[in-house]
Amino acid sequence: MSRQIRRKLVTVRRISNISPIAGSRYNVVTVDGWNVVVGRNEGFYDGQSVLYFEVDSLLPCNHNFWEFCAFSNNKSGYVVTTMIVSKHISQGLIFHLDTFTEFSDLYTRMKNRHGMETTEMMIRNRSFEDILGVKKWENTKNGGTTHSLETPPIFFPQPGCERAQNLPTLFRDHGEDEYQITEKLDGIPMSVYAVKKDSKWYSILPSPNEDSQCQQIGSTRIGICNRTRDLVESSTSLFWNTAKKQGITEKISQVGHNIAVQGELCGFDIMSNTIGFEPGEHIFFVFGIFDIDNQEDLRPETVKDICDRLGWEHVPIISDRIKLSAFANDVHDLLLRAEGTGMKGRAREGLVFKSIDASFAFKAISNPWLLETGKD
Repeated sequence: MSRQIRRKLVTVRRISNISPIAGSRYNVVTVDGWNVVVGRNEGFYDGQSVLYFEVDSLLPCNHNFWEFCAFSNNKSGYVVTTMIVSKHISQGLIFHLDTFTEFSDLYTRMKNRHGMETTEMMIRNRSFEDILGVKKWENTKNGGTTHSLETPPIFFPQPGCERAQNLPTLFRDHGEDEYQITEKLDGIPMSVYAVKKDSKWYSILPSPNEDSQCQQIGSTRIGICNRTRDLVESSTSLFWNTAKKQGITEKISQVGHNIAVQGELCGFDIMSNTIGFEPGEHIFFVFGIFDIDNQEDLRPETVKDICDRLGWEHVPIISDRIKLSAFANDVHDLLLRAEGTGMKGRAREGLVFKSIDASFAFKAISNPWLLETGKD
């Protein structure tokens, strides 16, 4: 399956369309699938290469004009969010390539060394948040007090998939593919892994220290990770407590493989509880299982069958199997269909599309949900 290992926050993209907003001083500029509202006097033109800052970018406090285009996050910087400008949705920021000397100096050096044509190809495959001091804005609670061993094991990828707006040829390349469609849940990504002692992967697992122990069921090592840490089992860890309560750690070895069960930890104390859980209610919803030995994702129907057999919660399924072209006409239509009511009656975050052979996945986030929650 397509995996998002590291999100590219600042990239060079080409403007594909500019539309004036009638009765205003603004234009809507389209870069790939994103629409950004800009002032008409900012000098952008169709076909121009620009620096695009994605929503969820945390901008450092080193450029005094950030305050005019992003909201302040106390002293940590400025956050790029979804906004309404002149009654139009604007997602992200764009700048001329010569706006930042950190980038323009690098761009000049690359052109001098590689030539214009090669440089143009190279910069479109890179991200530039590091040289500009941009980071991803994290707005999550940590799921209870817990310690960690190390970073997550390297033998399974962290969950994630690309947004539809970042896939300009989505319908051309994948329109006739069939997908399982599920509800996108607002939670914390979580992985529960099981590795048997006779596996080649066992020896590279982090060792417990004096203050921590690792759960061992028979000859199988059980671990739980968030995106960044392999979490030590403890009575204060919401991750571990939820997995135990739902029988994930108890039953995971019954799947019969070295696997990582992946999903969203959702609940009353997580992500501002946009879904609407009751006090004390926390649930781990499975959306995928990674076969560690074969280094591949299990097919969606297989994951659902395992969850049904073991009594695990699966993310809500909108459609078991449907062609993308039968579900929506284009990215704009797709985003409209991502809107709707979630599993507990509130506006849902969006939809996730997973090909039935588990080779490709993407997501469509509801714009009204983004505006209502202030998230990106």
